[in-house]
Amino acid sequence: MGFGDRRFFVSLFPEDGPEICKHEGCNRKRIYNSVMCAVHHYEMIKRKPCPWNETYSDLSAKEQAFVQRETAKANLEGKTAHPQCHKKTTRGKPIDKECPKCNSKMSSINKVNWPTIAFIILLPPIGFFIFLLSGIIEKKAVCNNCFHEELLHRVF
Repeated sequence: MGFGDRRFFVSLFPEDGPEICKHEGCNRKRIYNSVMCAVHHYEMIKRKPCPWNETYSDLSAKEQAFVQRETAKANLEGKTAHPQCHKKTTRGKPIDKECPKCNSKMSSINKVNWPTIAFIILLPPIGFFIFLLSGIIEKKAVCNNCFHEELLHRVF
């Protein structure tokens, strides 16, 4: 929990909603480009508990000035105020489908069905029938916010 973690946490503000954080039991407003508040977004990205539970008004004047500067800079550039969140989280090609959990756009990806390939190699007679039932490659829709996956179809 160093200076970089604190700076990342502060860069997530402001929590200006209007929607409420999607984390169960949380009543804080969500941050820009996320379905969660700053605390729960921090935990999702860093994969560790957030050591701070502050709101924007609890931040120091220096940190509030930092948030205002970064938000204004991001608005001018047309980007998100916290680019650290979007490293390697976007997967696949965008498709015209919304996630049923968080209502954000989904992307399509192709995934190899490795158990089927293992059956084909180890037990060819059984593996052939499993191949006919399950296929080798699956095309899935993946949400880039909550990582919810849905099977679109199987490709043989």
